[in-house]
Amino acid sequence: MWVKILSLNDLRQNKPERPGWSLTFGAICADAAAVCLDDGEHSIPVTLTIEGIQPCEIQIQWDAIDDTIRRFNADREVATEYGAYGIAALIVPHLTGLTIIERSVKGKGLGFDFWLGSLEDPGTLFQRKARLSPGFVKVLTALFKPELT
Repeated sequence: MWVKILSLNDLRQNKPERPGWSLTFGAICADAAAVCLDDGEHSIPVTLTIEGIQPCEIQIQWDAIDDTIRRFNADREVATEYGAYGIAALIVPHLTGLTIIERSVKGKGLGFDFWLGSLEDPGTLFQRKARLSPGFVKVLTALFKPELT
């Protein structure tokens, strides 16, 4: 079983594994995830054990949060959703070789949050190969607030 160490701060930086990711949204998601993990009294780093085709452990690190970040994320349901997006954006490329390329259009009956594309085949990167569904985000949400799932 392999172990990968990731930092929420990476969501604030340009990374080749996230060509469709806004750094502004990344910072918001990083802060939201940090608030949720802190509220859940998780230690830094928190270890996620991934089971299935690619069993592994992923350790997620974050910086201490301040009162401003906590107040901005006062709506814990929104913070949980955005924090889960952030953690998904961090771990999906390492688990699947896919990356976020575009936010889906809500209200069009699509039922998912982001289009994913291949990192390994740059010629098909923007061909919308897969979707990041609410189900995956819901699993991550359980890490933050089990009562919301």
